[in-house]
Amino acid sequence: MGQRRVRDAVAAMTAQGRLDTRLDMAKAQSGRPVHAWYFLRVPAALLQRVGSVLTRIGEIRLAVSTVGQYNLILAVWLPTLGDVQWLETILEEKLPGVSIADRSVVLRTVKKEGHRLDARGHATGEFSRLLTNMSQPNACFE
Repeated sequence: MGQRRVRDAVAAMTAQGRLDTRLDMAKAQSGRPVHAWYFLRVPAALLQRVGSVLTRIGEIRLAVSTVGQYNLILAVWLPTLGDVQWLETILEEKLPGVSIADRSVVLRTVKKEGHRLDARGHATGEFSRLLTNMSQPNACFE
């Protein structure tokens, strides 16, 4: 596709509410340094409504519908470790019929979208390429 066609498509999808853009930053600079994952079980009949409710919870950075033991996975950024419990309470109140099957707090992120991070969560300038050849035994550690 040409640049103009891509630009027009992006503009149209944004205007229609089908595309949002976001700027990412170091968690420590966001005021929400605690990163947690929630693993939920959602009845299939509720999945659409649940998605609609989740869009109004600003702490949620990512919501992914999946197949397996948990059918909805959330990545969240929170101000304090105590807010993990607070968010669980909010999810339970706003989403009756949905169960939080598991949760995990991330102690340190070492890589984000391929960019290696330092102890403060800032990009180091090093980049790890996407693993494309599973036959290379140590390719995922490059």
